[in-house]
Amino acid sequence: MFVYAACISLLSKPRRGLGLTLALGTLRAVSAWRIVQTEVLASGSVMVTLKSLSAFGILPDIDKSDIPEEFKKSAEQALERVLNSAFRETPVSAIDPGRVKTPSML
Repeated sequence: MFVYAACISLLSKPRRGLGLTLALGTLRAVSAWRIVQTEVLASGSVMVTLKSLSAFGILPDIDKSDIPEEFKKSAEQALERVLNSAFRETPVSAIDPGRVKTPSML
């Protein structure tokens, strides 16, 4: 559902909207963004810092059907950690969360 809300309304949300998903674009071309910070500037304007929720260009397409069932959940969690850290961490920090522990690693 697409609902327009002025950024100023984020200031009255719990945690000033931190963690909410914001859709930018139109019904034909939309992208999803996570709100990572909302602040009021000296001019009174509201500045919203966003993080893209798209994995475009960060990770290759992964065929999850090749992952054994017992490892799917940990593989999905590892991919989520990589995406979460990709825009805010150093390359090494983004690579480390991508390691999936297999029985041979335990």
